[in-house]
Amino acid sequence: MIAFTVHLDPHGKLAPKPVFVPGLGRAKNVTPTKSREYMQNFAAQAVRHAPTVPFLGPLRVRLTFTFAPPADGWKRAAALAGALLRTQKPDVDNLQKAALDAITKTGAFWRDDSQVNEIHVQRCYGERPGILVEIEPLPQVESAAAWKDWLNTKRAVRSAAICGGPS
Repeated sequence: MIAFTVHLDPHGKLAPKPVFVPGLGRAKNVTPTKSREYMQNFAAQAVRHAPTVPFLGPLRVRLTFTFAPPADGWKRAAALAGALLRTQKPDVDNLQKAALDAITKTGAFWRDDSQVNEIHVQRCYGERPGILVEIEPLPQVESAAAWKDWLNTKRAVRSAAICGGPS
């Protein structure tokens, strides 16, 4: 497993904006500068923690986005204690999209974010804003023999759970 923190204020990915390109004679969708710069900064910090070889199989990713707490006295205390949860924008799906796109753009962690099979995204408050990224490879069978072993293990476990012992 790889775990690292990106020390940036969390931002979500903004929707692309259509921009007319005279040479093309039509509009082209362009990622807003704010999103592009954020993802470049995210990628620059993340790549320092990349594995020596990119992951090839399925992955589990956990993203924890830590925001600065409210300035108000009781709200600040409640937020830092975990009793006040963040319900303002950016949405978790936009936060996730920006982080995964930035990590994918490095080319150092995985071939494509389609390898992510499980994801957990959380927003919280903390003294130091940032993004905790955890990436873990998931097991999968790679051969017929491994498949047969996997089936036998699952049968034994299921049988033990149902009948109190292997069949």
